[in-house]
Amino acid sequence: IQAVAYGYHGEGISEYGGLGPTISDALGISPAPTFMSTANCTSSSVSFQMGHQMVASGEYDIVLCGGFEKMTDHFNYAEYIGSSTECEYDYFLGISHTDAFALATAEYFQKFGYAGREADVLATFGRQMRIYAQNTPTATRYGQPIPSLEALKNSEACG
Repeated sequence: IQAVAYGYHGEGISEYGGLGPTISDALGISPAPTFMSTANCTSSSVSFQMGHQMVASGEYDIVLCGGFEKMTDHFNYAEYIGSSTECEYDYFLGISHTDAFALATAEYFQKFGYAGREADVLATFGRQMRIYAQNTPTATRYGQPIPSLEALKNSEACG
C-alpha cells in the first residue's frame, strides 16, 4: 500500500481532526501518505474517487480506500442532524438537513409516481422503524404511538 484515501464524517462533532497520520500509523503503513475527505454522507464515495484518480494519474499503483463516521458524543443524533444544514442560505430560510431530505423524497415520488406496492413496502419499513424506536430509549420517537400502515402511506414519503 503506497497511499491511503479515507473518507470521514464527524470531525466537527468529535472535535478531532488530523486523522491521516493516526490512520496510517494504526494500519502499520507509515510513512505512506493518507489523504482525507470530509464530504459528509458522501465521504467514502469521494475517497474511492480520490483513490481511483491517484492510481489513474500514475502517481501510485496501490491505494487503500475506505471511510467511517464518528458518531457524536455531545448531541442526540436527531438534534445533530436537525441542526445540520448544507449552507447558511438554507438555514436562514428555515430548511434543515432533514427538511431537505423530505423535499427531495417528495419530489422523487411525484416525478416517478411511487404508489401501490412501493408505497406498501416503504410504509411497512417505516412502521418497523417506529416499532424499534418506540422501544429504544435514545430514539427520537421513543414511547410515541405507532401509526397504522394506512396513516403512514398517506404521510409524507410514505412514513
